[in-house]
Formats: sequence, C-alpha cells, structure tokens
Amino acid sequence: MKIQVATKLSKPYIIPTLYGIAYFFLILNIFALGYYRHSSPFHTVGLTLSILGLVAMIQSNNSMRGITCKVQSIDFGEEGGSCPLVVSLFSATREGHFNLQLDLEKIWSKDEPARLSFLKGQQSLGLSVRCGPRGIFYLRSIKISSRGLFGLFYVWTWLPLPVELVVYPKPVGNLPLPLAMDGELGQKAAGEDFAGHRPYQAGSPLRHVDWKAFARGQKLLMKDFQGQEMGGVKLDLDLLHKESIDVQMRQLSAWIFLCAEQNRPFSLQLGSYELPSGRGVEHMRSALRALAEWENPA
Repeated sequence: MKIQVATKLSKPYIIPTLYGIAYFFLILNIFALGYYRHSSPFHTVGLTLSILGLVAMIQSNNSMRGITCKVQSIDFGEEGGSCPLVVSLFSATREGHFNLQLDLEKIWSKDEPARLSFLKGQQSLGLSVRCGPRGIFYLRSIKISSRGLFGLFYVWTWLPLPVELVVYPKPVGNLPLPLAMDGELGQKAAGEDFAGHRPYQAGSPLRHVDWKAFARGQKLLMKDFQGQEMGGVKLDLDLLHKESIDVQMRQLSAWIFLCAEQNRPFSLQLGSYELPSGRGVEHMRSALRALAEWENPA
C-alpha cells in the first residue's frame, strides 16, 4: 500500500553514552592529576578535551536536525507474522548525518533496528513490523536516534507515525471451495488437452488430484487442462457457522488466497457486509481487510 506521510522531527533528547561517561571521568582525572602536581600542561590537556567533548555534544545534537521522514509504503500483515515498512529519510543539511538508527515501538518491533552509517540527501530503509492478532491497528510513532560522529552522546526523538496496519487472518483451512455460483467448478470442456501439474493447495477439489501420481509415491499434484475455466464462487461466513470465529476467519482467508492463485472471481458475505464478485489484487485486499476488521456480533 503506497502512502505519502512526511513529518519533521520534533525536539530531540540527548544523554551521554558509556563512552561519553568514561570520557568525562578521563577529563576529571586529568584535571585532578594537574591539580595534584601543580602542572599547567595537564590543565591545558583537560581543557582541550573538554572543548572536544562540547563539540561532540553539539555535533550529536545537530545530527538530528534537518531530517525529514516519509513513510513510503506498508503492506498487509498476516496474523502472527510480519510485514515490511519502507521509510525514506531526507537530509536538508550540507554536512550530513552520522550513525542514524530507526526503530519501532517495542510492541511492533520485529527485528534489530535499521541502521544508517551516513545520510546525505535521501535514503530508504526497511523495517519489519510484528503482526499480532487480526485487526486494524495504527503505528503511533517511530524512533530515530544517533550516536553522532564520535559516539560520546546518544540523541533520539520520536516521530509521529499515522500509519494504518491491516492484519488479516492466517490462511489456514482444508475445506474445499464452495461450488461455483454458475455450476460445477473447473469442468473440462470438450477437446481440452492436459497441460501439466501444479502443487496441491488446501481447499482445491479432490477430483482434480492426480491420484495415479500419488500412488507412485509423488506428492499431491493437481491436473491442469488447457482452456479450463473456473467459475466464480461465493465465500459465505454462514457456510462455517459450526466453527469458532477464529477458524471461520482463517478458512475464509485460505479460500481467498486459493481464488487469487487460480485467478478466480469470488464474492464475500460476512453477515450484513457483502463484497461483490471480482478478482485481482485490489479485490483480494478488500476481502482481507474485511476479514481483519470483522467483529463477531455475538
């Protein structure tokens, strides 16, 4: 799903890293040693290191300025799986930015943060979003941080992220597809030729299985015929009324993917909601979205 959400970074926060704390104690020891020995060179070295530390702090803080973040795309996610989130960073400064890191909130973070050693101009980064139970969710914010050029300070900010995440049910189910709306599905017309095999998919009609090949020890294979036409089917929640709501949603999801694989038109009925018959990627996404936000009225 293509989206264009551009947001400027808010005011950053900054704290010293472990290296920064060690650097601070090093300066204290140098000043203490100079005071103990009454030696001005130690004071000069300590003062020089202090100035360098201040420069590092300013540079780390400036590394978060002039950055604009744009969410390019986020795909639908499968229940219990993950989905990709693509983010573009834009730099408006000539100096560039060092050691950047992007991360999601812990509840959504799937993998290690995306890291970028240097940014100047534009750069796209990918993040993996953790998907929990089915539903429609919103990613509230994304964290952008940096350790600057010297690694003495850690600076970060939270960027508002008004992005919708659609988590559809996991396509699990072994029931065959309902009969075609215009009669038996997959009938072979006169004069058709055998075109080969394809792997068996859960929900496919068993009469198209090549049982002879299976008897010879091969995996379940489906017969394909040239000119074979697949009639449209109606996927109705009432067909699964004996099952729990989770089983119903997963079986419907499996049917939707099976219809998409066969390039077969289908309609979807969920209580009072009805999706007209159609095919294609957008039609499939509409059906999966309907499953994701469906709530059991009981």
